[in-house]
Amino acid sequence: GFRCTIPAESAACAEGLQFCAFATAVTINLDREVIRMKVMIVVWIVWAALGLTLLTLIMYRASLTRYEEDQLFLDDASERQHKEQDDLLKKVKRIEPVIRIFGGAEGVVTLGIVAFYLMDALRQF
Repeated sequence: GFRCTIPAESAACAEGLQFCAFATAVTINLDREVIRMKVMIVVWIVWAALGLTLLTLIMYRASLTRYEEDQLFLDDASERQHKEQDDLLKKVKRIEPVIRIFGGAEGVVTLGIVAFYLMDALRQF
């Protein structure tokens, strides 16, 4: 914090106290601004991590389904292919909720960042 010491015998004690109050207020505002900026750095890092994770999950899902087509299995000879297709669909269905969760979290953090900068811009007017 900021420490302001003014001798009581000073003729400019009243002016000194006003300066002290102003300097303390400026210091408090600077401290709040520094904290706010540090928090925003953390928020940006979280946003980037969520985005990279979401991108990785989407790429993984795309790699699973790259060469797959909708197929009808009419005979027993293709039982192995049918099982492979079912296993693949299970993997894709298992990853879908995770992609939705990360997509939603990414959207919420993005809205928070936009709101923060809008509020900051409005505060400066």
